[in-house]
Amino acid sequence: MARLKIRGAWSGLLEHVSVDAWTVPKLREEVAARADCSPDCITLTFAGKILKDADADDDADAVRSLASLGVKNNSKILATRISPQERDALRREEKLFIRVEQIRVTANAIEGKHRRRIPVEDLNREAEDPTGQLVHIGSEMESRYLALGIFIFVVRIVLM
Repeated sequence: MARLKIRGAWSGLLEHVSVDAWTVPKLREEVAARADCSPDCITLTFAGKILKDADADDDADAVRSLASLGVKNNSKILATRISPQERDALRREEKLFIRVEQIRVTANAIEGKHRRRIPVEDLNREAEDPTGQLVHIGSEMESRYLALGIFIFVVRIVLM
């Protein structure tokens, strides 16, 4: 059994925690109960990383234990309270950043395939990423991101 030092939305010690058996959702529920709020409003941070219920790489049903995340006796965990609206806005922003990165990688793939000229057929609503999979460019903003990446490619050619 371990004890965890919690700071933030609720500050105190959680004693008799089995880090091998407890999961992030269990810890979040315990902290939320003591902070008198919903578990959806609690964000847990350990060793500079936000603790999520399950990793994207894992199965949806496979929730990792606290021990597998590196939590041990006397670990310090930051618990922050966030409103459901703020949490949803942050998740949307995170999805947008992931999508922008995917489009940036696609623009770099176009640059890698075509060193001296940009073919018009690659400027339509689909482009290949480095793995050869088609990336659908769905919105006007995504088209602008792709165009910006290609513009940077053109500037590199001009400056060479």
